[in-house]
Amino acid sequence: MSERKVRLVINGQVGGDHPVNTGIPQGPPASPILFTIYLSRLFEYVERRAGVKALSFVDDVEWLAEGKMEDSICDKLEMAATFAQQ
Repeated sequence: MSERKVRLVINGQVGGDHPVNTGIPQGPPASPILFTIYLSRLFEYVERRAGVKALSFVDDVEWLAEGKMEDSICDKLEMAATFAQQ
């Protein structure tokens, strides 16, 4: 987890190495576990405030909202997105 570097390739153009001091690398078995632990409080916060359910698949998060009207479901998902960014 130390002395890591990242190199971006955009449209075939390779950039230089840049040090990475945060986050976890993709691939190791511990990465999804650490991701879930790190975000578990965020999940609880958004679920409670927006009335949605968080679903996590490896390193992706989905927000599930239920309701009878399309507008109310959209409102819940918009709130979830807002609260997740705070």
